[in-house]
Amino acid sequence: MKTSFLFSLLVTIIFTSCSNTSARPSLDQRLTDMGLQLGEGNSRIPRYRVNGWTEVDDRNLIISAGVKDKYLVQLSAPCLGLDGAFNIGFTTPTGRLDRFDNIIVRSLGIGREICSIQDIFQLQAIDDAGGEPLPNEP
Repeated sequence: MKTSFLFSLLVTIIFTSCSNTSARPSLDQRLTDMGLQLGEGNSRIPRYRVNGWTEVDDRNLIISAGVKDKYLVQLSAPCLGLDGAFNIGFTTPTGRLDRFDNIIVRSLGIGREICSIQDIFQLQAIDDAGGEPLPNEP
């Protein structure tokens, strides 16, 4: 009796947590909240210019390059360690970060994880008033 009650309670908790209706904002909305919008796709990032990164979610991160340039890197599959990563690196056979290269994520919970790049988009800043990109804005 106790076992079936505990099993029923566990199933109820699992289904309740799986049916969470709070939807995450879309990628476009999250970028807009950061004052950014997608620009040209199939971009390449010179590896000597990479100087920072920000996790957007488990499939997207923003890489800063040089003084003003920002790029959205979309991954081929979820990169579970990205949320708690303390550093990232990359592998590339060329002098630039490109599609199909890899991001190497190091985190405490997962350790080392290799995540393949699906696409790279240059990001542009948005003018709050008109929604238009600002020229050469970080």
